[in-house]
Amino acid sequence: MNNQTQGWQVRIMALVLFFVCAITILSILAPSQTTPLVTNAQNNGNDESLPQDASPFAVKALKFVSQSYKIPEENLVIATDFVRNSKSLATTFQAVSIFNQETGEFYELFVDHNSETIEERATVQQREFSEDYARYGKMEAALFEKLQTLSSKDLVPVIIRLTAASDLSIAERQEFAYS
Repeated sequence: MNNQTQGWQVRIMALVLFFVCAITILSILAPSQTTPLVTNAQNNGNDESLPQDASPFAVKALKFVSQSYKIPEENLVIATDFVRNSKSLATTFQAVSIFNQETGEFYELFVDHNSETIEERATVQQREFSEDYARYGKMEAALFEKLQTLSSKDLVPVIIRLTAASDLSIAERQEFAYS
């Protein structure tokens, strides 16, 4: 088999690996349940008239955004409202997106089911990343767990993906690779 054929096989394997990883990540991040759009304006701002399908956590998040950013509740819409489990932080969150109809801004919040604290999505994701990195290093969690069950004599198939600096031309990359 020549080098060009091997090169294409490596590219195809890398592409397949990419799609497998992407599908795995999407399945982890997929919400377990979602609710339709809920607008507080349709309810005349009355708490007791909020739709039954809006979780209490979503209502709390809507009030939080209204108070924190000084936005009238009638201008806010609960865009998403679903449960999200965090294995890294060992807790369950209600993921809530609030849409400001006046400005077009979204506020993405996580409400902890236990403590009912409200945090921005980016803050929670950074905490999850930090926790995972401290626990697993640069390895994926599944690989780390698999390695815990293996002995030092077991073989593990791996794929090593190399990338070149993006500022090099293809000719410069080839020259570098074969020098």
